[in-house]
Amino acid sequence: WFEDNRVSPAVGRPRATTLPPAANTRRAAARGPRPSKALRLFNSASSGAKAARKLVAEGLLGGGGAQELADFIFDNDGKLDQEMVGDLLSGSKEELGGQALPLVMGSIAFEALPLDSALRLMIASIKLPGEAQKIDRIIEAFAARYVACNPGLVAHPDDAYVLAFSLTLLNTDAHNANIRKDRKMTQE
Repeated sequence: WFEDNRVSPAVGRPRATTLPPAANTRRAAARGPRPSKALRLFNSASSGAKAARKLVAEGLLGGGGAQELADFIFDNDGKLDQEMVGDLLSGSKEELGGQALPLVMGSIAFEALPLDSALRLMIASIKLPGEAQKIDRIIEAFAARYVACNPGLVAHPDDAYVLAFSLTLLNTDAHNANIRKDRKMTQE
């Protein structure tokens, strides 16, 4: 697999100008898989809704329904821009992302988890958008799924919703550097 016997000046050994097929495969594996067209389209779009429309228009979501979108999100967990995922899923129920939200939540196992741990698990998959109405949609779907996974632990989805939303607000207030000290919540 050496094309010539020229010596590399740096190490004094014959220099390989082409690699054997196995070495090429190892190098490609070390670089990781190349991002697919669907990933590039999704991550380069200006919004989650536009990303979903592009994927459907290009025929990259199978039938283009909510289940295909939810499958795409989970099949590419860790590869998608989490802000885009949050933006997409927080859409209204008439939009494809809003229809996929309960399906995505249904794929997350919240069984036997305390509410705060379940909320952390959900936020690890879906970055909450900045708009309160969008956060509300995601937290509402989370609360419904949490209650379904933990019957009897919380009496009603509204109770889980209030707790989850309150935890989100408190966490944001405590850890967001954009909130001035004079605007932070106090015990009063």
